Amino acid sequence: MLRELSSGIIKNVQTLSVALHEKLGLIPPVAALLAALPDGVLMHVHYGVRHPLGTFNMKFGRIVSDLSNCVANVNSFSATDDYPRVLAAFEQAISSFSGFIEASNEIFLAICPKHRRPGDKEFIHNWLKDRRYSLGKSFYQRIRNETTYFREIFNRLKHSGNRLRGLAITNGSTRSVGYCLEHTDAAGANAPIDSCII
Repeated sequence: MLRELSSGIIKNVQTLSVALHEKLGLIPPVAALLAALPDGVLMHVHYGVRHPLGTFNMKFGRIVSDLSNCVANVNSFSATDDYPRVLAAFEQAISSFSGFIEASNEIFLAICPKHRRPGDKEFIHNWLKDRRYSLGKSFYQRIRNETTYFREIFNRLKHSGNRLRGLAITNGSTRSVGYCLEHTDAAGANAPIDSCII
């Protein structure tokens, strides 16, 4: 049962599509799957985590809100003075996206049979791996290609003094805006880490 359930969760979380469900309305299919879990399967209370549907709803709702805010900021962009606001909204959307990916481990933990609870400083993905559950690894392998770009930006912003730098290129009457990830190079100057995105 755990294998079938985990396969369904991975497939549905991976697509993040929205469908009309007869009992729950217009929702992502994974929410219907999580809502239908029988009580005997769930161990979220034992492990001290939220119900899987609660975790999904909280993190997915944050992504939708932050992505909507980011799009609204981009659509209202009018001058270079808007760069800090637009880039802050983009960074927040990336952070929410990363939080959603990380929260998948709590969902996986909640459907595991009873074991010793993970320690306070023990990463859930390591706990799953130590118990030979391949669920987390399989999930990350399936989403790796689609999420690499944003995970790398998030990690570079989170673990260093890097920041996003807005830029604009004008060619006659055409203006293109974009950003690059900026760091301090060996000479102490601010410089792009990689190519810029326009």
